[in-house]
Amino acid sequence: MARLKNSIDWTLRLCPKWYAKHPVLSQHHNRTRKSVTRTYQNNYNEVYGACRKALVDLNISVEYSNRERGSIIGVTSFSFFSWGEEVQIKVRQKKDNKIEVTVSSDTKAQLFDWGKNKANEVKIISRVSSLLKTR
Repeated sequence: MARLKNSIDWTLRLCPKWYAKHPVLSQHHNRTRKSVTRTYQNNYNEVYGACRKALVDLNISVEYSNRERGSIIGVTSFSFFSWGEEVQIKVRQKKDNKIEVTVSSDTKAQLFDWGKNKANEVKIISRVSSLLKTR
């Protein structure tokens, strides 16, 4: 599966026009990923901290974190059901002084996620919400 994914990635890099026209391969990379978004009344630093703590609590390693940009990237480990996923969290200050958190998850090296990405997104946003309720 990983070998197929790597060959698809190389095809995308070397022949992007052909890849976009291919009926099967283009569906894999151009699928629309839905994410989970929730809005909070707390201040920015509390929400950002809760997002980082949620990843740690769920055993997702934090690969990148930038408070000014409101960006956190985490990676799950290999399991029986997946080769691991990359989780991205975006934290944004909205004009009405609310904080918007968007969580998206994507598989690393497999074609199908078997519902694991959606489960990651829901678990993370639920954990963030529970952490912010206890404060």
